[in-house]
Amino acid sequence: LDGPKKGVFKNNRKRKTKMSDRKINPLSEAIRLLRVYSDISQGDMAEKLGIRNTVPSEMEHGRRIITVNTLQQYADLFGIKISTIQAFAEEIKRNKNLKKEIFNEIMKVVVG
Repeated sequence: LDGPKKGVFKNNRKRKTKMSDRKINPLSEAIRLLRVYSDISQGDMAEKLGIRNTVPSEMEHGRRIITVNTLQQYADLFGIKISTIQAFAEEIKRNKNLKKEIFNEIMKVVVG
C-alpha cells in the first residue's frame, strides 16, 4: 500500500497542444482573421450571427463544420462574397506564414 510508483501516471497525461502545433484549417483561419482584423470579439460575432457564444470558437479551431449558411452569414456581415472568403482561405493554404500585411492587401481589393 505504498501507492503508485513515481512516474507511473506520467505517460497518461494529455499533451497540451500549442496553437503553433495544430494543423490550420484554412477556412477556419480565414473566418478567424476576418473577425480578428475587424476587431470583433467571438462573443460579438456570435451575437451578430444569432448563434451560441461557443460556436465561433469551435469553428475557428476546426471543432465545428462551417456550413454554407454560416459562411454566407459571415460574407453578408463583412460585405463580401463567399468566393472571396474561399479565395482568402486558399491563400492561407498556400502561405502558411500569412501576415497581417497580406490580409490587409486582400481586404483592400475586396473593399475597394
